[in-house]
Amino acid sequence: YMCRQFAFHLPDFPVIKEALQDGWSLFLSRGAINMYTRTNTFILGFFVPADAIGMYNGGEKVVKASNRILTPLSETFFPRMSEYAGSNSSKEGEFRKKVALVMIGIASLACIVLLGVAPYAVPLIFGEGYDRITPVIQIMALSLPFVAVNNVLGVQWMIPHGLDTVYQNILITAGILNLVLAVLLAWLVGIYGVAVLVPSIEAMVGIMMGVSLYRHNKISGYPS
Repeated sequence: YMCRQFAFHLPDFPVIKEALQDGWSLFLSRGAINMYTRTNTFILGFFVPADAIGMYNGGEKVVKASNRILTPLSETFFPRMSEYAGSNSSKEGEFRKKVALVMIGIASLACIVLLGVAPYAVPLIFGEGYDRITPVIQIMALSLPFVAVNNVLGVQWMIPHGLDTVYQNILITAGILNLVLAVLLAWLVGIYGVAVLVPSIEAMVGIMMGVSLYRHNKISGYPS
């Protein structure tokens, strides 16, 4: 079907170069997100016993599975948000409010469910003797609403308005800070200290995004 609609041709080098340049900041952003979402278990391995790492990793996987609920929603809303931002449409602000309501509402509901269900679900999923996973899940579940807020501010607001580099720098800063604090907390406190770091970093990212949007006049000077 595609071949009938569009003639096939190899892209020219300038086109390839432009595409790589335009996508470079988002590529770095993805790497920066991994710095503060996928490295904590590795860092814990230097400071805590293997059984404690298993407790943390088990709780982290449960929360990450809940967090993936937001991914299809984000990918669905993003094209429409980009269209409104590119055309300077007056509908953008109203649509963004609906997006925020849906994503934050679902994330908050998932957080509440995990907080309440974790004490009963952990023995069923992991078996007896894994009680230490319960507080890990409950602590890290607090990050879910912040993740939704950050998606609205970053993916649905900053990127459509051309603030890719600012978005990238915020995530890189958060990634570096997470690495430093994860080492300190893993050494001093253990798995629960690193678990507390997860929602804390997400909250910090949200604050930095909000401040950046305000400084670039995307809140007070644009329909919100």
